[in-house]
Amino acid sequence: MGFFETIAIDVVLLPPPEVSAAALTFNQKLIERYGDRSIVLDPFACLPHVSLAMRTIPRRSLPLLTAGFERLARSSLPLDLRLEGAVAVTTDSGDVVSGINLEKSEPLLILHRSVMAQVNSVPAEQCSPRDISAEKNEEIAPFTCNYVNGYANHAAYDRYSPHITLGHGDVTALDGVSVPAMARFTSLAVCHLGNHCTCREILWQRRVD
Repeated sequence: MGFFETIAIDVVLLPPPEVSAAALTFNQKLIERYGDRSIVLDPFACLPHVSLAMRTIPRRSLPLLTAGFERLARSSLPLDLRLEGAVAVTTDSGDVVSGINLEKSEPLLILHRSVMAQVNSVPAEQCSPRDISAEKNEEIAPFTCNYVNGYANHAAYDRYSPHITLGHGDVTALDGVSVPAMARFTSLAVCHLGNHCTCREILWQRRVD
């Protein structure tokens, strides 16, 4: 790892076990029904998560960021959030993607803005495929870096839409899985961002019960 190495990160809330289990089941059912394996959730290598900020940064800036996130986790967690249920949306490219939407409560919006402020305190870098966590010879979808580079302008602040991505396909066509109406989120984490804006590796985590 060189001094000038950059890395794409996703600052996230990790859901409690019952929500993660539902997300993993939804994902498996979507794969079985539609056959799209672009996103294969896994409790260790591709984690269900609620994104709070995405950015490409110098890797050397991580300790500064995580020190701030340590303080933020202690002051903001645990966070009781309402889950609005599983939905499907059609993207600009015509793909159908499913997720679990969360209510945009004031405490969650404050945490999002606080995380964005912390992320904005370190230099921003342009995301490129080398910044993404990937398997050898894995082709990085152009969407991934485009989304990271445009996150602040297109997915943050007034446009912030908290959700847990479930995968490709229409989750509303499935049955037999439900999500709780409320959940307590206790873990703030920084993940190395993977292909299709997944969370492939936890770089730092703080749990506050």
